[in-house]
Amino acid sequence: MKISDLDILVLDTSVVVDVARNNRSGQAILENYSLRNRTDRPLISIITTGEMLGIAKTQSWNSEKTKVLNELLSEFVILDITSEVVDVYADLVALCRSRNHTMGQQNDMWIAATVKVIGGVLLTGDSGFNWLNPHFIRVEYIPRST
Repeated sequence: MKISDLDILVLDTSVVVDVARNNRSGQAILENYSLRNRTDRPLISIITTGEMLGIAKTQSWNSEKTKVLNELLSEFVILDITSEVVDVYADLVALCRSRNHTMGQQNDMWIAATVKVIGGVLLTGDSGFNWLNPHFIRVEYIPRST
């Protein structure tokens, strides 16, 4: 799938992790998708914010690393959970059950519902979202470099 300048980009937690770690995958994502040069700022779900802060706490990140994370998070527009997102989340739960499909973490379902509501494209390194593409949401799967 070709991403255009008009597409609304929503970053999954896996992408934010790579960008925060400034690893090879993160650097490639910043460059290939021009995340810091787009006219619109990339979006993340409030769920991703919680996951990132949780990673920082559980891995006992020092104050400098936590400061860098907070600066990175401030570069994104953070999307809240709205009643419309709740409705779409319920639809996704029903879809998963009707297809006897498990979708990794519950947090992934909240992120997918948020992307659906805003009509964005999910950038992710998590192949668990691929089954939703293109019928539920648009997914740009980015294989992660090691």
